[in-house]
Amino acid sequence: MPFISPRRPALAVTARAVLPIGTALTCLLAGAATATPAPRPAGADVDLAIADAPVQLSPGQRGVQRLTVSNAAKRATTGVALVSYATPPYTNVDRKRPLPGGCRIAYQNQDPVMPEIVTCRLGAGLAKGKDRTVAIPVVVTDRARLTGTVRGRSSVMPAPGSKDVEVDTNNNWVLARLNLTRPTPPLPKGNKVGLWVAQADAVIAKDNTGELELSYGNTGPNETRRGAVVVVTTPLLVKIDTEAGLPDECTLALDDRTPGIPQVVRCTLDDVDVEEDDTFTLPLVAQPGAPKGMSTGTTLVAPGHPEDVDTDQVDNVGVAVARIPVRTP
Repeated sequence: MPFISPRRPALAVTARAVLPIGTALTCLLAGAATATPAPRPAGADVDLAIADAPVQLSPGQRGVQRLTVSNAAKRATTGVALVSYATPPYTNVDRKRPLPGGCRIAYQNQDPVMPEIVTCRLGAGLAKGKDRTVAIPVVVTDRARLTGTVRGRSSVMPAPGSKDVEVDTNNNWVLARLNLTRPTPPLPKGNKVGLWVAQADAVIAKDNTGELELSYGNTGPNETRRGAVVVVTTPLLVKIDTEAGLPDECTLALDDRTPGIPQVVRCTLDDVDVEEDDTFTLPLVAQPGAPKGMSTGTTLVAPGHPEDVDTDQVDNVGVAVARIPVRTP
């Protein structure tokens, strides 16, 4: 009987459509065009710093306070950097000359004992080795009758809305120096007094609060007839603790919570007798990222009215220091 090979079942074949090459290429390109784009990089880690160039002027003279801003980080800034500058005692912004582009007077007060605040917005792209200088025109008023160095508070921080992150705020502030020289105006007629101001450093506690103790007095020869004022600009990233409340004699002349911009406190005091001294405290609170170790603002005491004439202004000016201990988690 002849051998008959068994029939094998037929293999099932799945039919697949084959696209012409041109159609396949068209689909590939269309898919690429509709794909979700890669997210833009977030802000950069930046290491901003500010430095001053001392300016030398005598009362009545005009000049320029130059502040140089740098970035030591590997990446350039992706957002705006905000520079703030508080004028030194007895100094105003010079309105006869224009401010640099991007700058404005954020707080205007031409009273010689009050600081004026200038803010400047520096555009993105501040890179290592490509520093930018801001030149702020100033004028020393004839209320200044001292020689030596007075200081205005200045700082730089990433502006609100920027995604840049400052990695080290210790060099983000400087007390900009103004060297006052002769000739100084003659001592005007009036009631002669000898005011002074001093401060005890505020130590910021673990809950980020502290107290700045200010002392003031009058060495004479006469008591004040129209009171006195004490003016304080707050240190970088240290603000007035509004929950604790200011002393009754003090008000916030400028209440700005923006990181980098100082608050300005004005305290109106009663008449000060000869050899009388007194103290009061300002409650402070440190903001996130406050400098480690120390951050400073400025202080000033002055007669409350030009009728009282301080015979020597050297001890009328000082610094407001907030000590910020380094605490490990």
